[in-house]
Amino acid sequence: MLANSKLRGAGTVAVLDLNNFHDEVHGAVLWSLQQFAGLDVRLYRPVWRWYFEHSISSFWSSQPRDPQLLIADLRKDHSIRHLIMTTSDWDFGKLGGELEAAWDERPHDAKFDITAIRHWAGDTNRFTGMAERGALALLGLGDHVANNLRQSVDELVGARREAGYDRAADAWGKVKIRTFIPVFPAGRFPHVGDSIFDPRPDGSNSMDMVVIQSTHFNQEHRNMNEIFTVLNSSLHEDPALWGYAPPNETTPRFTPLPDTSGVFKLYTVGATQSWPPEELSEVVMSRTSYAYPHFYAAMHAADLILPAFGGRDYETSRASSTMGVAGSSDVPILVSETQNAAYGWFCPAFGILRPDDMPEMEYVKLVRQGIIPWPTRGERERAMQDCMDAWTATNMDLWAELFTE
Repeated sequence: MLANSKLRGAGTVAVLDLNNFHDEVHGAVLWSLQQFAGLDVRLYRPVWRWYFEHSISSFWSSQPRDPQLLIADLRKDHSIRHLIMTTSDWDFGKLGGELEAAWDERPHDAKFDITAIRHWAGDTNRFTGMAERGALALLGLGDHVANNLRQSVDELVGARREAGYDRAADAWGKVKIRTFIPVFPAGRFPHVGDSIFDPRPDGSNSMDMVVIQSTHFNQEHRNMNEIFTVLNSSLHEDPALWGYAPPNETTPRFTPLPDTSGVFKLYTVGATQSWPPEELSEVVMSRTSYAYPHFYAAMHAADLILPAFGGRDYETSRASSTMGVAGSSDVPILVSETQNAAYGWFCPAFGILRPDDMPEMEYVKLVRQGIIPWPTRGERERAMQDCMDAWTATNMDLWAELFTE
């Protein structure tokens, strides 16, 4: 960690979000910026939701400023030299004209630049005004998003060049496009009395608890049909391997074996419930509407996170918040080789690789069978701390590249 690093000539950095949909990205931006000694950072967004402020209290204590004040502040306070837009996909469409006007009003030696964080490539053309002013950088939340942005920009350059707009083409050709890693050390507080938070010894190397996280658990977002089908089949093959007795005429569901340690549980954690088949009703549990400190604690309690994506969008064109949430919770996530290559920032201790054609629950079964070795929780904690240090240093290098004059 670069403890006392400074950004030379950076001025004040403003972070903006007109909405409150991506708290986890705000946490990652604030964490990486706070590593620079003496850097003035101002956050403009609606008030925190669901006690998120407690999950970032170890490094950020200021209350958000009203985002409606940003334009006026940019006009009167020329110390603001950099603006990071954490949900630029929507916000620039609302504020783009005012931001360009505020930039034009400033004297030549007091301009500001915009770093637009992108969750997907979307409409890149809307940023042309800032690109032509030489005041734009684009960040994708994963290499696949950054690569889509480069392709979109290349198409814009070609179209501008063909139409004879060489100035716009040259300007877009100079825009920096990079990847930002959306992780931070999330504060975690277990909820008293909730079994998901039962203590797990550091020496445990079991695969007893797996979590799938999403806002919604329909097929569009998460492929729960495959998860339930493979899990149910595996339980029928060898229920004792999972710590269960099979269904019978009087009890039409798998039930935990008495006096058995290592009973497997699959938790779905999000804003809504999942609906497993009756046979899995004591194997699959839902947790909904946690406050953020409990949410991150629930993620951390898992032995493994499964993405269980319902489609290929999250590995080809858009970033899933599950990846950053898992990294911020110090818990590994099972990813296909395609997903690992798409995001580009997973360390080996975090992104646990499975073949593209292997179902996620099949991998879990192989770990429980002892065919695939699994680290102890203590080993995992140490390895994930190394990952967090490396991710933070990478993000710091990014800000140094963009903000150092």
